Amino acid sequence: MKRPYDLTFELSPKEVEPTDQAALSMKITNAVSDTIKVSELKIQIPSSLSVQTKPGELELKNGVYFWNGSIETGKYRMFNLLLKPRISGKYSIRADLKVIDPE
Repeated sequence: MKRPYDLTFELSPKEVEPTDQAALSMKITNAVSDTIKVSELKIQIPSSLSVQTKPGELELKNGVYFWNGSIETGKYRMFNLLLKPRISGKYSIRADLKVIDPE
């Protein structure tokens, strides 16, 4: 069964030093002919990364970024965060997405 959305992530640049910043972009595209309802998008940024921008539409609770809402047919939602590492290393950014199937 096809998912009712396409989800893409991009981190630019892919590697950064503690003196640099990287842009994290996440795009959720409605891939069906009905409006989809995102019941929860949750993004967990490791404590070793500092978020340098205001979260925009994302709500921040206890260090986790959240969003919920609808995406109309053929439309998308884009979320951008500017990140700066506090120390050198490799990081995992976790994102969980729950979508109500538009039947």
